[in-house]
Amino acid sequence: MKKYLSLILISVMICLSVFYASANDTVQKRYEDIMYEKFGINKELMYQYVPMTYMELYDYHSESNSDDIPEYALIKFCSPASTDVLEFVDLGPYTIVGVYYELGTLGYHIYSPATDTLYTLQEAFDMNLDGIEKVFTDSKTEMFYLRGDSDDNMVLNVKDATAIQKAIAGIIRPALGDFDIFVSDFNRDREINIKDATAIQKHIAGLEY
Repeated sequence: MKKYLSLILISVMICLSVFYASANDTVQKRYEDIMYEKFGINKELMYQYVPMTYMELYDYHSESNSDDIPEYALIKFCSPASTDVLEFVDLGPYTIVGVYYELGTLGYHIYSPATDTLYTLQEAFDMNLDGIEKVFTDSKTEMFYLRGDSDDNMVLNVKDATAIQKAIAGIIRPALGDFDIFVSDFNRDREINIKDATAIQKHIAGLEY
């Protein structure tokens, strides 16, 4: 039952992302043909059989950029999910949750129109691409989280440690539901327990955990 609920939740998250994209005037399919070309995929053939997922989720403009063309765009480009098994990828303090795709970082890419350069989100983060953290803080992309942010407000503080303690005691339900294990498991031991609350408190205080 949990497996099916997780699959339904993933579908809802994707639909919400599509809705957000359609509501944003800057989001189009400007780079769709380029993505197909970069990966050597026959677009017309894929449309007939297994359409690829393509979404432009966020444009990054530096303060000095007054053009309509962004320095780069966050793009979801992948084949339909063949599994409902959730995975996660930690990028610094951030966590991406999703299902496995062969393309990109759980299907996410960064594309720079000016240089015609394509990165996986992992590559862009590792090279500290200018403004890359805004992809996580400003894009409002579903499935992007701040690790340890148990109350899901994109701020890590003592309230998150308290939320974990309350959830363990059964006082409250985890704000992130099935996704809580990927976010609240701060010390990455595959369990949510008092150690995670302690680790968050130590991290906030600048101590090793």
